Amino acid sequence: LRAHLAHASGGEGEALALVDLLLENCPVLSATDGLGAFRASWRVWQDDAAMLEKRHGKALSPGGLTVLRILRGDERTLTSLCRQWYELVLAQLLFSQPHLRRSELEPLVNAAIAAYPSEENYGSYDYVLLAVMLDDPKQALDQVAGTCGRGWLLCHLDGLLSHAGQVE
Repeated sequence: LRAHLAHASGGEGEALALVDLLLENCPVLSATDGLGAFRASWRVWQDDAAMLEKRHGKALSPGGLTVLRILRGDERTLTSLCRQWYELVLAQLLFSQPHLRRSELEPLVNAAIAAYPSEENYGSYDYVLLAVMLDDPKQALDQVAGTCGRGWLLCHLDGLLSHAGQVE
């Protein structure tokens, strides 16, 4: 963005400078502020991004406009750029709903799956990831067993997770 900003002129230069400023002021979740404060500041930031697009979007090149739409979490833009359901979930978590708790993930995952309904695009690891994202440990283990067999990975999964500090 800054490389383009250095070569931009006129209205696009001004618009890119505002996008750069928007990025610099992107809210960051901190342990001291808490999730409620982050959600509020995220909504304000997204409103600022939408206002920036409304006022200066015509001055941006198509690529610059796409960057701004990604940053503000525009669903249509994210869906058009993602090729798989899990890419869309991650893009939405990064750019439109970074404040979601794990327990709030299911509707987002289901919407992403609905956006990519063709099961021929789904590999066996997609189903493992889906079970993990939906917080279904039994289904995740069944999918791992179906994908990798009931060998080494399943036998040592508890030890791997324990060494990673993920289970006690």
